[in-house]
Amino acid sequence: ACAAAFEANEYLGSEEIDQVVEECSDPVVCSTSERKAITALLRDQHAEIIQHARSQVYAKFPGIDQPGGGLYPPVRAEACWRDFDKFLQCTSYAAAAGVPSFTDAEGAAIMGELYTEMEVPLDAMCEGVRGLRDAARNAAREAGGDAAAGWRAASGPFEHLIAVLEGYRT
Repeated sequence: ACAAAFEANEYLGSEEIDQVVEECSDPVVCSTSERKAITALLRDQHAEIIQHARSQVYAKFPGIDQPGGGLYPPVRAEACWRDFDKFLQCTSYAAAAGVPSFTDAEGAAIMGELYTEMEVPLDAMCEGVRGLRDAARNAAREAGGDAAAGWRAASGPFEHLIAVLEGYRT
């Protein structure tokens, strides 16, 4: 289900969330209902979460989308926001599966090479993923109940992704 959603550039639907959570049941991370709730929240609020991350990048890196900035010309900024969406999708898949370290080492290395080759502003990308994490955590707290409790399943994947991106700077 995750591979199909990834290929289609989509978040998991309700039936897919149920399938992934049931197949990857690990009550140590959190209950199935909590993982379902946080995954649905990430899907349902993805636009707001990504907008928060964008705002956080612009606040910390004023002018980043202007001539001379790391996200100029506009096509670079749009690619960054698409990456944020893809990162949030993958984090939601990992939360559903209860798998904090979800990246493939080879794929992560290839992404690192691409980001280096394309001179992606890694400080801004890391800040953006922290913004995704912060907005998702706040949305989960506001939602309360199973979504708030399910944050445990999403926090690990966000931290893992931040660590992967920070590793590209070395």
